Order: sequence, then structure tokens, then C-alpha cells
Amino acid sequence: MKITQFPSLKDNWKRFLVFFILLVFLYMFISQLLMAQNFYPNVDQRMLSRILLDKVHSRGFLESDSFDIPLFLYYSLWVFPQWPAFFSIIVGAFVISFLIVYVLENFKTPLIKIVFSSAIALLPSSVYVISNQPMIALLMFFFSLALYFLLEFYQSQRVFYLFLSAIAFGLQFYIQFQFFWLGLLLILFFAVSYWKTGLIINYLITILFPLLFFLLSWFFLIWVFRGDLSRLSTQVFSLDLKNGINCLFQCFQTNLISRWPIMLFYLYILFRVGRYRSFYRSPLFLAFMAPFILIFILGTGGNQTSTSAFIILSLMNLIILFPYLGPLVNEKRQKVVIAIFLIFIFAYDVCSFLYLRRENEGAFLKAFQGEYKNESVAEYRIAASQLTPFHSVLTDTEYTYPIFCFYEGNGTIITKGSPLYQTAMANPAHFAQAYLVDKQSMSISQDSERLSEAYGYRYYESERFIIFSTQK
Repeated sequence: MKITQFPSLKDNWKRFLVFFILLVFLYMFISQLLMAQNFYPNVDQRMLSRILLDKVHSRGFLESDSFDIPLFLYYSLWVFPQWPAFFSIIVGAFVISFLIVYVLENFKTPLIKIVFSSAIALLPSSVYVISNQPMIALLMFFFSLALYFLLEFYQSQRVFYLFLSAIAFGLQFYIQFQFFWLGLLLILFFAVSYWKTGLIINYLITILFPLLFFLLSWFFLIWVFRGDLSRLSTQVFSLDLKNGINCLFQCFQTNLISRWPIMLFYLYILFRVGRYRSFYRSPLFLAFMAPFILIFILGTGGNQTSTSAFIILSLMNLIILFPYLGPLVNEKRQKVVIAIFLIFIFAYDVCSFLYLRRENEGAFLKAFQGEYKNESVAEYRIAASQLTPFHSVLTDTEYTYPIFCFYEGNGTIITKGSPLYQTAMANPAHFAQAYLVDKQSMSISQDSERLSEAYGYRYYESERFIIFSTQK
């Protein structure tokens, strides 16, 4: 099977920079517009509030004892906690710009270049993932790099590319711990490709070493600073095969009506290249099936992949593979058919967001059109704004954490784990200007009534929260 050489991308940095700047401004504008409608990025609010309070209190990663949060995910949200998608927008724009330049350099026909570039940049699924799913955007970045370098290695047999791919694969562990199981995909890839060459052990050691190093170094840090490895061991090594299979089939069945155009495009490409038997024995077939294998691996870790994430990962996968598959598909002869597929995928994606998607995905275009309402987020924003005048606030973030996802003040937040917490509980009005409490927790906490009496004045009250203060 003849494989074409990749044209170099190093001479296209000016073109890349133009696309990158334009996409950053576009995605930031959309993200700001969505947040103004209280459509907030899909991030664990408890985790985000912890990161924001760490930043407010100038606590480092080790000081905050946040080993249960992957390192890159932690610091990507640390950059701008009030805007969780800020860092993912930068990363997402980088990936999309890279893919556009990649398309312009590697694809042969102008029609396919224009349609593929426009589709990957402006597809609603792309915009949704980049502006609302920070973790997936980070995974997209490293996954695309890993696949690109892996195929470069397959083309040139230079171990340098294999090592770069290994680093990109391994670093995904610092975004989501369950990505340790991506090692299974790598073992399968090299077993198919190099079983008869006698080099499989050498290549497996090279590709798996960074992943194992990152894993063991993380366990070492926890052992040194915490001493208890049991909790993270369960989080990393738990493998739910039943859930993985269920996610692979049931998730597809549930979301098939939204995903079928991209799956039909996959089947069309497979039909074109499937005539060559060598394709099924090559690493190209495993790379071709990577999005499906990725869904299985995510499912074994207890995660479900959204429709948007699957669609964007599939298109990215096809773009990176197309310089190899293009000659087999006969791109020039099939350019009209491929362009029609891509235009249809784009149009159907828009309709899918308007009429078929549910939950956050279903609300995405509604928020973009100004028709989305989220009373809870509105309440959190208002309550957070009421805290900004105070230099110090006493609260139990176990119950009030949603507010601190929107907190933009610079005051000291005294909560469990803070050095002043026990002292402040004894004489609250002396150490904190305000006391924030969740109404539901007042009946549970024995100290709530005593603390509220110590302050006396209800400075602010919403449906769920009360801010007590000594001053009106």
C-alpha cells in the first residue's frame, strides 16, 4: 500500500498565526456571549471552587492537597477560574488552526480544502466542545498530537516521532487519570504493526515509558505528601468493562440520531479503502477506529462521551489520516461526494443542536440566541457579587461551593482547612466581616444558629443562601 509523504508545516507559521488569532477572538466572543446568558462551561463546580479559593489564598498545588485533580486540568482552570473555558479556547484554537493549515498543505483539491477547513472551525460541535468542555478540549490537543506523531513514525520509522507521540499520550494522564488505559490502544497498535519485525518490545518500552513514568511519579508525590495511595489507586486502576461496552453500544444507540451523518461518512471512507486488504493489517485501520476505541476506554473509567466530542474527534481523526487515505480514496475523483458529505454533516449538526440535542448540548444554541435561562447560575452570580465588598468571609464551602465559581473578589475566605477557621468559629465577628450560609445546611449544622446570631444582620438573602453581617 503506497503512502504519501507529509508536506512540512514548518514554513506555514504565518498562515497558522493568522488562523490562530482569528479563531481565538471568535471562540472568546462566543464564550463570553454564552456566559452572559448564564450558560456556564461544563465543569465540576466543587472542583472549580477549590481551585479558585486556592488562587485567592495564594496556595500552590502541593499546599492545597489537590492530588485528586489531574495536574494539567488543575492549572488550566487556575489561569482564569471565573472563565473556565479561557485556557481551553487557546488550546482549541491552536488545534483547529493546526488542522486547517494541515488541510491546506496535505489535501489536493481546493474544494475539499475549503469545505474541510470551514467545517472543522465553525461546526457547532467544535464550538461547543472548545467553549464549554475544557477537559475534552485539552484531550483533543494531546490526542491529535499523539496520533499525528504516531503516523509520522509509521511513515519515516524515526524513533524521534515515536518518543514525541509517547509524551503526548502520557501527558493525557494529567488531564484524566483513566487515560492510563490508553496504553492498551498503544499495545494493540504495535502488536498489529510490528509483531513480525522483532522490534515490538523496543517500541513498546519507548511508547509506554512516559505514561508509566507520569503515573509512578504521581503516586510517589501522593506517598510523600499524603501517605495514602488507596483512593487514587481505585480512581486510576478501576476498569469497568461492562460500562465500557455499554457506553460503546448504548451511548451510540441513544445518540445515533445525532451522530449518524459522521458515522455514514466513516462507512463511506471505509468502503473506499476496504478494497485493499493490506489496509486492515496496517496501523491505519487502528488509527481509523481510534474514536471508537477512545469511547470504550473512557467508558471503562466511568465516563460518557458527548455527541459533540465524538463528532469533533472523528473529524480530527479523518483529517490527520487523510494524507494516507487520500490516494486510496482517490480524492480528486471523489471531491464532490466528499464535499457533499461535509456540507451535510455541517447542516445536520446545526439542526441537531436546534431540535435533537438534550441537556447542555440542547441549550447551547438557545443560549447563543439569547433564549436560555438558568435561575441557579443567576442566583450564584448575584450572591457572589454580594461578597465582593467584604475583606473576609466565613463559610462552609461543603455547602456554599457553587457561589465561589463566580467569586471575583480578593477577600479572605475562611472555611474548613483554613488556618484561622477554628479561631474564627470561637469569635466569628472579630475575624470575618460576613458569614455565608446555605439555608438547607442551617438545620444540619449546630453552629449555624450561633454564628448567625453573632452577626445579627441579614445583609443579603436569596432562595438558597443568606449572607449575615455586622454592618448594614
